[in-house]
Amino acid sequence: MEKLTVLILVATVLLTIQVLAQSDGDKHLMKRSKQYATKRLSALMRGHRQCIPQNVSCEEDDECCSNLECKCTSAPDCNFPKCRA
Repeated sequence: MEKLTVLILVATVLLTIQVLAQSDGDKHLMKRSKQYATKRLSALMRGHRQCIPQNVSCEEDDECCSNLECKCTSAPDCNFPKCRA
């Protein structure tokens, strides 16, 4: 049932993109909708995940909550970066 739901969502996104591409709409709007559709589809495929809060160890920026980056502040060759603003 879950696979069917994802398939329906993907089909809906693709049809929406096709309709927008064929219309005389604003090109900026089309670009935005494609970006949103891509991000939404990517999020659906990954499933639910929790973000890492500030000052907790991380490996990549994508793991950190909004407006945070995975970085070191103490030394240039830091081995344990944390999510920081």
